[in-house]
Amino acid sequence: MSAIPPNVVENPVAELAKWYALKKRIAAECTPLIAQERAMRQRLFTHFFPEPVEGTNNFTLPDGYVVKGKYPIDREVDAGMVATLRGMKLADLEPAFRQQLNLHGAPDAMPVLEALRLSVDSLLKWEPDLVVKEYRKLTAEQRIVFDRCLSIKPGSLTLEVAPPSTRAAAPQAMGFNGPESA
Repeated sequence: MSAIPPNVVENPVAELAKWYALKKRIAAECTPLIAQERAMRQRLFTHFFPEPVEGTNNFTLPDGYVVKGKYPIDREVDAGMVATLRGMKLADLEPAFRQQLNLHGAPDAMPVLEALRLSVDSLLKWEPDLVVKEYRKLTAEQRIVFDRCLSIKPGSLTLEVAPPSTRAAAPQAMGFNGPESA
């Protein structure tokens, strides 16, 4: 992680205007290039891999170079459906759907997962996610203990210049009237 340089901005309004102009220039110049690259990548991928398989696909060029195309499949887990499935009995299944499962003779009261010998826990990885709102409510003593479970480091800084509202005119009070003011 790079260190944050000391606060040595001699003319913050001018520096803010330069940063704002640079940010707008990056968006204006890079966005079309990113879209162009994405379209070209899609065309080339489809050309070299008309019937891709999930994972890495390889195509060897005449000179020995290999074009590698990664074809990911995103699968999002519906936590609500997992909870429903955990409690579902065979009797809860639609008859046509149950017939596809070839579970003839299994009792209606049997859980679906048990009947299929399916362990949802072996298929899913549950990762803890901090609820920051609740974390902020901890007492100092609670934090001392719970912070041992966390890796705490500063995130990526952001900066935004919002247009003035009728209630707040702080940037104008500092002499900043948008990117052209410097």
